[in-house]
Amino acid sequence: PSRELTTAANLAATARVLKGFNDTLSVHCLNIAQEIFKTTGSNPRYLGNSLHAAAELYLTTNGEVYKKFLLDNKDEIVKNAGRNGWYMARVERLFSGMLKDKKAQQFSVAFRKALAQQADQIMEQSKKTPYGVPYQPSIWGAGWDIQNFGFQHFFLAKAYPELFSAETVANALNFVLGCHPGSNQ
Repeated sequence: PSRELTTAANLAATARVLKGFNDTLSVHCLNIAQEIFKTTGSNPRYLGNSLHAAAELYLTTNGEVYKKFLLDNKDEIVKNAGRNGWYMARVERLFSGMLKDKKAQQFSVAFRKALAQQADQIMEQSKKTPYGVPYQPSIWGAGWDIQNFGFQHFFLAKAYPELFSAETVANALNFVLGCHPGSNQ
């Protein structure tokens, strides 16, 4: 179910990209994503993956069921903003514009506060190395972690340039392309 929900999130995002290019495939992707969420999304054991799927489905459909699911899980989202901030950023930007929706406004305020703390933490971790990115390898070849960090940080820097530096995305790319400890030969 965990991987199914991740697939649902990816299919919902894919449906947005395909719309207008291959509408049939877009509809198929969306239908599959919605069905997976409907049958699996309410399982509390996979809440993190359900939140990701709900976020992408909300961005794709503007569906009230996904909005409600996200707002009902505000505390979990805010508590884990460091993990889910990259995909929730786009949702929060929509919520912040819903001036008459009290729950959406409360979500927005709490989420931005958590992101500010996350930005400070990233900055502190990045200062500990000469590479400009958080780097604490647990195994040899931690480049995958840096790539993932750079990918996710892009969405944060795009949504909140006042909190997250786009330079950090470039630092992650530079690290992966050879600016890291060890021999480059």
